[in-house]
Amino acid sequence: MTYTFYFQEIYEYFFVFMRLSGLFLFFPGIGESFVSARIRLMVAFVVTLVITPLVSQGVPVKEFLSPLTVLYICREIFFGVFLGVMTRILLDALQITGNIIGLHTSLSGASLLNPSLGTSDTAIGTVLMFGATALMFATNTHYLIFAGLIHSYEVFPMQGAILMGDFSKAMVNVVADSFWLGVKLAFPVMIVGTLLNVSTGLVSRLMPQMQVYFMFMPVQVFLGFMLLAAIIGTIMTVFMDHFRDFLQGIGHG
Repeated sequence: MTYTFYFQEIYEYFFVFMRLSGLFLFFPGIGESFVSARIRLMVAFVVTLVITPLVSQGVPVKEFLSPLTVLYICREIFFGVFLGVMTRILLDALQITGNIIGLHTSLSGASLLNPSLGTSDTAIGTVLMFGATALMFATNTHYLIFAGLIHSYEVFPMQGAILMGDFSKAMVNVVADSFWLGVKLAFPVMIVGTLLNVSTGLVSRLMPQMQVYFMFMPVQVFLGFMLLAAIIGTIMTVFMDHFRDFLQGIGHG
């Protein structure tokens, strides 16, 4: 049995592919710099074949080569990039958590190359970000991103207006939410680190001749490792719950 594609349908698949391509530029796990562009295109092509019948609503143009077509291509890429950037910014909350934990446990000097950022980052932040990415695929949370993409055609239709005020407001909210989440996840380490620093200061004032730094540094590192081992499961659970709620909010507009 054969199926014939008409030009109208090919246009619809093409515009959906453009929005997916923009999403996969920043999609966690797939949009990393170490992932081949060929793999991204293959995944975007397969997903396009799946979701296009669900979002089919007619194409805004009839001619493939026209200035209006280029405009709508840029719009679709912009919508996809916007969704991908929001998920990426929320994932970066774990980088903030890792930096804070490294600062309070004297482990900030232990840096690793973070392929997601393309620069060196604290070892704790790198481990947390890769752990969250693995959990996202292991728990099928990435399907919620696809659900949000499908629903985006109701919120941002192909022929709708670009509401820059709403876009900027949503971006500000997700940045603030990501920063607050990153700080909140590091609260236990911040409390213990602050108490330890206060204790170190008191000992230094009471016994000025004591080499406080060299005595308390091993204690700080040891407590940091023990505390991190105790709370890392909670950190990942709380983050994944928040990340899942965020994606469900995108899926419901």
